[in-house]
Amino acid sequence: MKILFFEDREEDIQGIVDYCDDQEYDYCHDKFVDGSSKIEEYDPDIIIVDLKNAQDNFEGCNILEKIWEHRFRPTCVFSGQINESTIEKEQYPSPLIEFITKGDEKPVIDFIEKMAPYVQCIREVQEETYKAMRRSFDFFNLAMKDGITDSSKLAALCGNRIKAYFDCCGIPRKAA
Repeated sequence: MKILFFEDREEDIQGIVDYCDDQEYDYCHDKFVDGSSKIEEYDPDIIIVDLKNAQDNFEGCNILEKIWEHRFRPTCVFSGQINESTIEKEQYPSPLIEFITKGDEKPVIDFIEKMAPYVQCIREVQEETYKAMRRSFDFFNLAMKDGITDSSKLAALCGNRIKAYFDCCGIPRKAA
């Protein structure tokens, strides 16, 4: 399992890093230099992010928003800055995201343990969804030939092709 930390103070996550070492998990630590690039480059299974108050420009909020909008994965916001003025938790309604106030690292370790059985499934579903989308794009040739340009019709055709892929193929299970 791969875990990515966004944290400006390494000492705040040392116990979690020690746990990752004990479990032989791969991990990477970033100090908010370029969150989006680091996520794409490292492709983690779980992300632990601090909100980091840099003169009230909460850098972790930007990263959290990008995680939520693009290729979501289990995320733990582990920060001393969790309050109503910094983040609206209702924006992120998912059992795969937790907000934990800094202090005790044990709840973060518990989160990692809770997510561990699900990360492989999430990765497989994402891979199959992208594969289904790529295969569904062959309908563009037909749409172009038939002169279909209405975006709602094109979206419906694409959606139907993706659905057909999953109806036909499902999500293949990899051998354990």
